[in-house]
Amino acid sequence: MNWLTSYSKYENILEPFFNDFDPEFVQSKNLMKRILQEEEDLLEVVQLIGNDSLSEDQKLTLDVAKLIKDEFLCQNAFSSYDYMCPLKKTVGMMKCISSYYNCAFKVLKDTTVEQKRSYAVVRDKLKDLISKNDKSDPNAKSDGKANLDRERDSQSTLTGMKFFNNFVDSEIERHFDNFKNKIHEKFKNEFS
Repeated sequence: MNWLTSYSKYENILEPFFNDFDPEFVQSKNLMKRILQEEEDLLEVVQLIGNDSLSEDQKLTLDVAKLIKDEFLCQNAFSSYDYMCPLKKTVGMMKCISSYYNCAFKVLKDTTVEQKRSYAVVRDKLKDLISKNDKSDPNAKSDGKANLDRERDSQSTLTGMKFFNNFVDSEIERHFDNFKNKIHEKFKNEFS
C-alpha cells in the first residue's frame, strides 16, 4: 500500500471547510504528509547504508511515520472504537501526533554539542506518552474501576488514543486538548 497516494480530487476545494472546522487541521495534515514522504525517501537510504547512518531527527521521522501508519491511518471496521471516526477525533489525533513530532524535533535540534541528545533518550523519557506498558498480572482479580482507569490512561497515549470512543464532540475535543497539553508539559518538564 502506498500511503502517499491519494485519489481525492477535493483536497483543495475542502481546505476552507477544514480551516473553518479547525485552524490546525490543514497544517497537521500537511505535516503528516511531509513525514510520510520523508519516510519513503529515508527508507531507500536505510536499505542502502543502514539505520546507523541516519541523523537523530531522521530516526524521529521514521518512528513518527510508523506511528501515523499503524495508529492513525489503519482502521478496524469490526471494532467498537474504530468502525467510525468523527472528524473531531481525527483532528485531535492529528494534532497530538503533530505536537509530539514538533516538540521532539525541537528538542533534538536545540541541543548543544555538550548536551547532545539522541532520539533514543528522548523516546525513553517519553515512553509513558507513547504507550502504556501495563505490567499488571492479567490473572489478578481487579475491580471494574481499576480496569476503567487503566483503559482511560491508555487512551492518553499516542498508541492508545484511537481507542477513545466517546463520540460526543465536546468530550472528544476536551480529551485531545488535554492530551496535547500533556505532551507539551512532559517535554517542558523533561527537557527545559
